[in-house]
Amino acid sequence: MSELISIVVPTYNRSRLIKRCVENLREQTYPDYEILVIDDGSTDGTDSVMENLTDSVVRYYRLEKNQGACAARNKGVELAKGDYIAFQDSDDLWEKDKLEKQMAYLKEKKLDVVFCSMQQIKDGKVRFVVPEAFVPSDRIFSKLCNTSFISTQMLLGKKECFEKEPFDPAMPRLQDYDIMLRLSQKYRIGHLPEVLVSQYVCEDSISNNKEKYRKAVKLLAEKYRDIPEFIYQLYLENGYRNYYAEYGFNSKALFRRAWREKKTVKAFLLCLIPDFILRPYVRKMHGK
Repeated sequence: MSELISIVVPTYNRSRLIKRCVENLREQTYPDYEILVIDDGSTDGTDSVMENLTDSVVRYYRLEKNQGACAARNKGVELAKGDYIAFQDSDDLWEKDKLEKQMAYLKEKKLDVVFCSMQQIKDGKVRFVVPEAFVPSDRIFSKLCNTSFISTQMLLGKKECFEKEPFDPAMPRLQDYDIMLRLSQKYRIGHLPEVLVSQYVCEDSISNNKEKYRKAVKLLAEKYRDIPEFIYQLYLENGYRNYYAEYGFNSKALFRRAWREKKTVKAFLLCLIPDFILRPYVRKMHGK
């Protein structure tokens, strides 16, 4: 008999999408799973939609007030009956064999957590695939210190991992980055290099909230103060991000912070090159 996997789906005001999400999850070829939809205090009639979707496989739990995706995911882990947890967002879709392939890979490689690859779709077109290439287990943490490349929809892992290292409700964004930095230092993580998740960008997605992004960057810098390489890359990357995505950062200030963390030629030059030269160069580099 196969082992039960609990799929945790946090949702907030996605009544127009939650049915599509649940129906997609029901198509999984893995034989033994449950779907836990955790409603983060929706006000758009999500509860009415879920009345027609709940049964022996699909369970619905509603938080009385909006607490954020981290609290909803943690509640899902708490309520989960399975010894393994997978996460999905109500906006996105999985390939039918995602759980089957990930569970087999996790068992074969004797892992605690496995992540697959994911494609991001906007306006019906694939923008990119992440990660771009296979990431060996012994390189995952060092690569995370350079950039975030693992999203919660890509994960399947032992329940105990997410109980001991829960999502941080204080993080308004970049929750997946935060939890993977912690998990990758304590558990056996592996990459199954197949695109098994499609992430759809919505206009009202939390990923579009720039103020929450700036707060999350500040919190990450405080939480991982003891990892200089991570702090250096965090400042460097977000200095670039301001040029091509206009997130409201002071790029020069971030480059100076990167220089203080690590005296590299790149950071030094970025501090000196004027904005009017850097801005068009970075935008061109990122296809803007």
